[in-house]
Amino acid sequence: MMIRKKLKPSFKRKLTITLLLLSILPMLVLSFFSLYFVNTSDVTSVRSRLDETLNSADRLVTTNFERIADDLDSLAVSSKMVNVLKQDEFTANDRMELNKDFYLLMGKDSAYMSMYLIKPDGTYFGTDTLPDHYQLPDYENWGIFRESKNTNGVFMYPNYSLDETKKNSTSFIRSVVDQKQIIGYIIVDIGSEYIQNLLSIVKGTAFGYIQFVITGNHDEVIYNDFSTNSVSNSLDRMFRYGQVFDRSDATLEQELSGMIAMSQKSQKLNITYLGLIPKAMLEEQGSLLTIIIVILLAIVVIAVSIISWLVGRNISNPVVELANKMSQFTPGAQPIHLMTNREDEVGVIYEQFDLLMDRMYRYHAEDIEKQDLLRKAEIKSLIAQINPHFLYNTFDSIKWKAKLQETDDIVFMVTELGILLKGNMDMSTMFVGVDEEMRLIESYVNIQKIRYGERLSFSISVQDDVRPYVIPKFLFQPLVENAIMHGIEPLGETGGRIEIHAWKVEEYLYFSVYDNGVGSSKTLEELLHDDNRSIGVKNVDRRIKLYYGENYGLRWKSEPHFGTTVIIQIPIQMKGDHHV
Repeated sequence: MMIRKKLKPSFKRKLTITLLLLSILPMLVLSFFSLYFVNTSDVTSVRSRLDETLNSADRLVTTNFERIADDLDSLAVSSKMVNVLKQDEFTANDRMELNKDFYLLMGKDSAYMSMYLIKPDGTYFGTDTLPDHYQLPDYENWGIFRESKNTNGVFMYPNYSLDETKKNSTSFIRSVVDQKQIIGYIIVDIGSEYIQNLLSIVKGTAFGYIQFVITGNHDEVIYNDFSTNSVSNSLDRMFRYGQVFDRSDATLEQELSGMIAMSQKSQKLNITYLGLIPKAMLEEQGSLLTIIIVILLAIVVIAVSIISWLVGRNISNPVVELANKMSQFTPGAQPIHLMTNREDEVGVIYEQFDLLMDRMYRYHAEDIEKQDLLRKAEIKSLIAQINPHFLYNTFDSIKWKAKLQETDDIVFMVTELGILLKGNMDMSTMFVGVDEEMRLIESYVNIQKIRYGERLSFSISVQDDVRPYVIPKFLFQPLVENAIMHGIEPLGETGGRIEIHAWKVEEYLYFSVYDNGVGSSKTLEELLHDDNRSIGVKNVDRRIKLYYGENYGLRWKSEPHFGTTVIIQIPIQMKGDHHV
């Protein structure tokens, strides 16, 4: 376990004095900025900026409204428009041409506008559904139509009936005249969003966003920021549907407690702009000053930290680097070396650390090699345990056949025994292909069949996708031998069968050895601790764990009178993938 102790640098006193001296300069700068913002962020400067903004808003709105009025006037006096209205009905070609002219006038702001061409009999063409108050001849002498009759040219009419879904602000109307007779009207409805987009260009100031209210010639509200994007609804009651009868700045500020308000009448349009800024914005300047103080203090802290780092790095960096390298050390990994040209005590520590890492790496490699040799020796010892069992049984069978002078059986048994011994003597590898292992177990069973005759039947079923892989040698012989001796043989003359199955699921190979013998009530744990019966089972289980790890081994399922099934699960390995 590594214990890290906090370093106490010897320059602590000098560093403390330096920090105190450096703290004075930021305080002086902070005082200067505080006085600057207090003297400049007053009501007078806000009013001046508000007046400039109202002038900019007027120029912007006037320019765009005049463009719309001029385009509307040109469209109304065109011969094409007169010819369209003189016809009994709008043809498909008329509608196409009108639609093109309308959208040409509205341009990129068509989403915030609507246009209508209305005949005196109520027939109309428009870009939207005709509002109820535009129905003719019902409203011929009312509202917008009455004003249009009394006006020569384009008339801007405030929209009293605010539609919550459309938020229309104001409308432009121009009558179409032929031979001094009104034959139709062209109307452009301007949505509040259109004015809002125009004003957004000039809203931003150093003191925050200005809120606008625009009123018409008769003090009716035609645009209101407080009904479109204000977080406060307290002013809706005054502006949204109402009228402003007294627009003097003093009266407005008295009515609008907490607001700085200014009004300005348009030089060309019959509208008045009201600009409002909450007084709280000025109070927020104090908060801004506080933020600046915090930022300056943060800068001081950062500056002091940098200075401390510059002063102490020559002392602390070597120790930190050494501690980091030691914490990164992992047994068995390549040794970590600290490269340095220092000739002082730190250089000596670095050199000794490198030597220590080299020794630990070498000792760990030797330990791993020894463990690997021990593991291989244990596996070979376990394989060697198999030989006495099946050799004894095989020679016993050969002895009886010799007494009975059944020479053909003796030849067959010796041949099969030769195959087994050849596989057993090849110690160059501990792994064989699945097919080769199955051939070895077939040789073993063939020998046993000579001894047991018809009392023993045997079958192997191997899926094709299992055959390319390798498995440990003599994996099944101890299990088959255990099945014959403790499962089939106690059945007597009845005899039994043994089945071996092999299949693959994802990255694992599965093998099962089944016999329909007498079975057992013991668990696998009991068998592994039973020295009299389960030598072969323990042998295979131990070898599998040595090859693949403690997570692998045998699974055992057995019931008295219902036989026994042993299942093996191992990871798939191609030839050359194994290490033993």
